[in-house]
Amino acid sequence: MNFTITPAANRNTGRGWATIPSGWLPSMITVGLGLLLGCGCGRSGPVVQFVEGRVVLDGQALEGATVGLSPVAGSQGLPAYARTDTQGIFRVTSTRGGRRDAGAAEGDYIVTISKVVADEADVAVEAAEPGERPKPAPSRKSPRNVVPEVYAEVDTSPLRATIQRGANTGPAFVFDLNSSRAIAGSGKR
Repeated sequence: MNFTITPAANRNTGRGWATIPSGWLPSMITVGLGLLLGCGCGRSGPVVQFVEGRVVLDGQALEGATVGLSPVAGSQGLPAYARTDTQGIFRVTSTRGGRRDAGAAEGDYIVTISKVVADEADVAVEAAEPGERPKPAPSRKSPRNVVPEVYAEVDTSPLRATIQRGANTGPAFVFDLNSSRAIAGSGKR
């Protein structure tokens, strides 16, 4: 079934508009409205708040550590993560649609910190034939966590953070860890 949309005759040609199949008009209207209203594809993800902190281990800035924020049960937060720089400074990124260093959603979090390394002395080298470069072989030792394990697991970490509206920085986001005291830095932050 076809119908014709016929505006006043075109003064240049004297002809009206072409015939449009009836099923197309509703589709064209839907597509047009979709373009006007937007598809939501440009949304920037969850509303996040800026979070910057610092990790110190035994009085020294901890470079290359992974900082994880896991929402406390019942909190509306989203998982987030960060990596410390040479000064131990981190800026949090939300994992669901988050932009790098943008922050984390408001809520209460359990904070985990870990830094896994393989010592150079632990890496074995395969014997090479004369004139060839030595090839690294898998280490016989497992990589180790520089930070005490208690801080690396959600179930055991005593570290907490509360993300609120606005900039979240300062002493509440400085995690001063002590490798000789496995439960250093405990308490709600």
